[in-house]
Amino acid sequence: MKASRIADKPLGLAMGALSGMPAGAAFKQVWKRLGHDEGTPDATATRRLTGTWPG
Repeated sequence: MKASRIADKPLGLAMGALSGMPAGAAFKQVWKRLGHDEGTPDATATRRLTGTWPG
């Protein structure tokens, strides 16, 4: 294998994590400005039978 192919996976994971941080921060700011005081929704929450979100 070439060295560039070996380095591709860890580099891609690192770049994805680094780009996710500002995206998450921007989402939290937009969520607050929309008037949601209870915090951002949990990504793993499921909808309950009551129909409220997040579960």
